[in-house]
Amino acid sequence: MLHHKRQAELWGCLYHTLYALTGDTAVLEHVRDISNARFYCRLHEMGLMAVALHKGAPAEPEFWETLNPDGAHSLLLTVPADHLQGVEHAVAVELWPGRSACISDSKQPTHQWVDWAAFLASPYGRPLSVEVLAVADLNRYPAEDAEYTLGHALIRSRDRPDPHPDLVL
Repeated sequence: MLHHKRQAELWGCLYHTLYALTGDTAVLEHVRDISNARFYCRLHEMGLMAVALHKGAPAEPEFWETLNPDGAHSLLLTVPADHLQGVEHAVAVELWPGRSACISDSKQPTHQWVDWAAFLASPYGRPLSVEVLAVADLNRYPAEDAEYTLGHALIRSRDRPDPHPDLVL
């Protein structure tokens, strides 16, 4: 369940989003610091890291189909800020793909619960970035051998028929 607190100023959405995802009220002490680099350093100090699932152009509805439909996903999204061109606004979202979403937008007085269609039709359904928080502990993640992984991918691609045999580069 997401936590929620309305932001008192025009700034601070990034730390309100982190509070919504973690429940740690101490992060709200930093709402005036809008440095992204310092935000990510603080995440690291908390033993967390943000893993980007999407970044760039607004996410299309098909993006959401890539999420595992079983269980909930707690995500940090950025959407264009209202009335401020070139500025992004961070929100926390808990999703149950295909079913519903709970949105903690610190500009709003309370959580917003919406069904899946309403989520996809909202600005939150077309975010500029989507990140998930993960534990920043190197021992929790297995090493991936580049030669083994890429070598097998090359072998598999070599064994497939060329989908464009007439294409000349």
